[in-house]
Amino acid sequence: MENESHSMDAAVKNRAEAEIIRIFKETAKILELDIDLEVAALEPGGIKEIFRFVRKKKNAKISSAIQGFLAAIISGIIVDLAVSGLRSNSHIEELTVKKTELEIRKLQKEIELMEDSPEEINSRIDDIVVLISQTDKIRRYKSNFYSSLLIENKVTKIGAVVLDSNYREIFPELLVTRSDFNKYLVDQIVLAPLIYKDVYVEIVSPVLKTGKIKWKGIYDSETINFNLHDAEFRQSVINREVSFANGSVIRCDIEFERQMDQHGEVKVTSVNVSNIIELIQGGLIIETKKGKHRKAAKSQLGLFE
Repeated sequence: MENESHSMDAAVKNRAEAEIIRIFKETAKILELDIDLEVAALEPGGIKEIFRFVRKKKNAKISSAIQGFLAAIISGIIVDLAVSGLRSNSHIEELTVKKTELEIRKLQKEIELMEDSPEEINSRIDDIVVLISQTDKIRRYKSNFYSSLLIENKVTKIGAVVLDSNYREIFPELLVTRSDFNKYLVDQIVLAPLIYKDVYVEIVSPVLKTGKIKWKGIYDSETINFNLHDAEFRQSVINREVSFANGSVIRCDIEFERQMDQHGEVKVTSVNVSNIIELIQGGLIIETKKGKHRKAAKSQLGLFE
């Protein structure tokens, strides 16, 4: 804090702490560690707090090696500028998390057995920090943390240090100055869309004229408003070449565009329907041109298998 202050806006402090807890919980989830977070009394010097990692199950001990391992990862995620510029590619996020989980399991065993040197373990911890820091939720929570602190003008820097059970320093303190806070900020996080092919959507309300009006249908027992991204089918509807009756169903491809909100929750922002293959009315199946082309392409593939 500036001018050796020991106070700050309570609401800002609470918001920042909430994001620290979210970062911890998400990291523990990725690490598959069943651990709670405790906070100790404030320490002098700016505003300092000590977080302890505790096993959830009674009488279950957590080794000092694993405590240090987790503390080093959390510290690195929060204040390591080396990972501040990373931007997640949501298309590979799932692979990244799986790779992280494999690395974690391997590292936990190595730490508990102490087969590797401290330098080798620290190197692997650094790799895990980079992997976890790329995940969308961690990026969101870190952005929230630093954006909340920018509101409080007294805050000049953020520091994190790993301590043992006797509060002795294990790793040197990592610091981020206020001028670097904005390097952690991210805008909207757009996730990879979910795409399902050859699915059935019941038409509730078709759009019979040109414009950007959304269609209404039922997919997987849920009502959806969607954009029709099949120009050929849309034109046939406008030309009255295709009509709809109660219970009309289209066979198609469907895409759900998604974003992550400020709380790390995933929200569907848009639904797009494309590649209409069939229109089904009662027992009648009307195959579209796209449907015929797709069937022909599958037949060709079958010849070469």
